[in-house]
Amino acid sequence: MVALAPLYENRIKLFNGNWYRKLEFIGNRVPDSKGLFYDYSPTDYLDFIIDKSFKSKVVSKLTDWLIGKLLEYDEVLLDELPADGVFYENLLPELEKKDVNIKQIRKEICYQIDLKGIDTIDDYLSSLSRKQRYELRYSKKAVLKKKLFEIEKARNEEQVIDFFNELVSMHQERWNKLGYPGIFYDSRVYNFLRDITLACHKRGSLRFKRAVEKENNSLALDLAFSFNDVIYDYQKALDSDHKLAKYGPGNALLYFLIEDGINTGYSKIDLMRGGERYKRRVSNSSSYNWEVSLKSATKCNKKGQKIYELQNQLDQILRKGKRELSLLNIQIMQNGWIKSIPSYYSFLKKRLQNS
Repeated sequence: MVALAPLYENRIKLFNGNWYRKLEFIGNRVPDSKGLFYDYSPTDYLDFIIDKSFKSKVVSKLTDWLIGKLLEYDEVLLDELPADGVFYENLLPELEKKDVNIKQIRKEICYQIDLKGIDTIDDYLSSLSRKQRYELRYSKKAVLKKKLFEIEKARNEEQVIDFFNELVSMHQERWNKLGYPGIFYDSRVYNFLRDITLACHKRGSLRFKRAVEKENNSLALDLAFSFNDVIYDYQKALDSDHKLAKYGPGNALLYFLIEDGINTGYSKIDLMRGGERYKRRVSNSSSYNWEVSLKSATKCNKKGQKIYELQNQLDQILRKGKRELSLLNIQIMQNGWIKSIPSYYSFLKKRLQNS
């Protein structure tokens, strides 16, 4: 195998007829029974996979293959494409030369820490603002000098599973308190990420650590993977209510991850999708994910497109209804029946103000 195009066929059906057919990435937005994540992909990056030693031949073949599929399907919809990925750097320039209608939509920002030219952790810290430099060093001292907590690495399969379940529990508790379900509410996400975490542990590419106090209670956890010369800082969890949270156990985990990346020769730490403030403050590079729609310039299914748009609008109404019922249920779980209605109203008002 020299290339992989992880796509699936999505059919829009009406009265037993296939009115609109498109290809999408596996791992893209998927329907769920509670309507919570349909419009948000659970995957940070999606792309084609190519063996670099066969790149020139494979790019040409994949381009021709995609053009052929555009005659067979109404649309090829590619979501969460990284700006420096295979599609954007190799396939898109070739498709732009062809008779293809291309629509691009900019999605979420992705922050990175570029480690090229950085030889020591002090070199990196000197590039930060004074405040951020102080916060990282302050958290490091809480570990190395004040001995308020320790940094532990998951070293065997049992520890990996224990760390993972702690991360899930801490993550879910935090998001449930905020009124949201948390990514692990769906057992499919839990099972998939647990399996991937164990697989990365077996192949030696897992970087899973926790900040733990003397009583062996976790303060924060950081789940990261390495691939080629990049570390992907995938998921964090923090007990913000703990008395030691003010010493920045999450910052300490990030500090040692960056130091480890520098010392072991990685070129980049990818902080993944999302514009959280801490990412913006510690990064020195950023890019955006993209959604790209490909359609044949010689084929147009106007009737199917109209039916697809109508069905999509109806689906959105149903999904929003399911979503609000699910979010109300979280308020009931957190606050009980009596307090759930005013707390849900306050939660909804805040969401509308921030939208």
